[in-house]
Amino acid sequence: MKKLISVFCALAMLTGCSSVPPYQEFGFGGGYKEKEISDGEFELYYAGNGFATVDGVRKVWHQRASELCQGKPYKHEFSFDGKKSYNIYSGVSYFPVSVDFPEVIGVVKCNLKDSS
Repeated sequence: MKKLISVFCALAMLTGCSSVPPYQEFGFGGGYKEKEISDGEFELYYAGNGFATVDGVRKVWHQRASELCQGKPYKHEFSFDGKKSYNIYSGVSYFPVSVDFPEVIGVVKCNLKDSS
């Protein structure tokens, strides 16, 4: 029984370590921000958290792009697709800690033509 509980606890802890970031508006822990450039054209930014991968962030970037285009086809062009380093200073230390966060930035162009 102890072994079963240990396995269950280990699996529960691992589910929190996902390579795909939470799908949410930008805030603590990452998320998306967008700005409409013109009708059906958006600049879309998605930042991951410390556990996310670039592939995971790219996946949710495309999820948001699809929502912005209401499920219709779209074209995209990335201006940045990788990891950016940030220096974080704690209140106790004078030395920064460098942390890498995956980010995807690009333009989404929705196909607004009616396909029927």
